[in-house]
Amino acid sequence: MKLTTLFVFCLLLFTAGSFAQCPTSFANLTSAAQLSTIEISCFGQATADILATIPAAACAGFTAEQAKQLAYSFDDACSGFSAACGAAFSISGVSAFTRDCVGSLSSSFIGSLPVDRITVIPVLSCDGFAANLAGLNANCAGFTSDQLGDLAYYSASSCSLLTEVCAASIMPSAASGFRKACFGATSPLFISALSPEVIHELPSEAIAELSKKSLANISIGCSGFTSDQATNLGSSHYDACTALSVAC
Repeated sequence: MKLTTLFVFCLLLFTAGSFAQCPTSFANLTSAAQLSTIEISCFGQATADILATIPAAACAGFTAEQAKQLAYSFDDACSGFSAACGAAFSISGVSAFTRDCVGSLSSSFIGSLPVDRITVIPVLSCDGFAANLAGLNANCAGFTSDQLGDLAYYSASSCSLLTEVCAASIMPSAASGFRKACFGATSPLFISALSPEVIHELPSEAIAELSKKSLANISIGCSGFTSDQATNLGSSHYDACTALSVAC
């Protein structure tokens, strides 16, 4: 047998053995400590159905190295995580979420994450958010300006799913990160719930995206406008300012 043939044969045996060691169900896990000891590569091979079997309490055991492998082989793998798992998910695990994993997480999982977990989602992974933005609600309080700058980068229209609860929860310190494409896609209800403090920090280019319908919904928030922002009102929608109310 040639050496190259022997090498390939041994490699196949090794690979088959590695795959065989990975569980097809995590249902028998009883603690976070047990999950943290599972071979890292097993999470790269796990499907959504397999991840769905992880008991909620065990989700607290994810290490960053394990979480980094999620959705490696199956883009939708992270859709298998339950909301209960999200409530318990370790902060180190969330800090290693990839774009593909973030994109496939369910809205209920996103909504169940503690706010401090939102803050540690890698900035470059925030462009994975799409339809699951609808589940953020009060968790928007966890976003940083850098994260908002990458939010749904490749699917800005998804920002229309951000709720008024989300808008009321955004921190002024994060508002400066809003991109005009995402901000311009938000709903009038979202705009109406922004506080004056948040509006004050919005980039002028984002303010330019406010439509007639959106401006019609701003009242007390108008007190947050700066002179630079006011100069940009209506620059993308010529008739937008006709909707400014007496209350504004």
